Amino acid sequence: MPKFTLIIGLKCGELPRGSTSDNIVEKAQLRDKMFINRERIICNDLEKVFLNCGNHNDLYKLGLALIIEGVFNSRGRNMGIHTETLSIVDDLDFFNAYPWGIVCFKLLIKSLLRGWERKADLAKVNDCDKISYTVYRFSLTIQLWVYEAIRELGARLVMTF
Repeated sequence: MPKFTLIIGLKCGELPRGSTSDNIVEKAQLRDKMFINRERIICNDLEKVFLNCGNHNDLYKLGLALIIEGVFNSRGRNMGIHTETLSIVDDLDFFNAYPWGIVCFKLLIKSLLRGWERKADLAKVNDCDKISYTVYRFSLTIQLWVYEAIRELGARLVMTF
């Protein structure tokens, strides 16, 4: 985890707890203001509201929400967003204290395990000996980690003649 934190550069600590954090997540001011009477908000809707917003403060908060939902939680433009994100970005102090690195790490591991299990099962069914895998989330982080791991493996496995 420390190496992931170093590479990704996001806060990785404890989730802010207490009545303040519970109240912030329950607030829906930005959502109520920008997404009136909407049960479900998709990432594409968030982007449209962001592009048409005239208020600088709301534009900044919507931009943060778009980064969180479009990059960190990227599940596709037509997938629903986590509406709690709109409450979190509405309080910038809470947003800055939020451990986004932990959120990203958990999403990355979940994505890798889910994808790898499917690939392994498919390889068993088709009697394949080669498996390929495409990383969609935080590929730069994975690349940097692999470069570091390969250097470490090379140092351990190299034979001098």
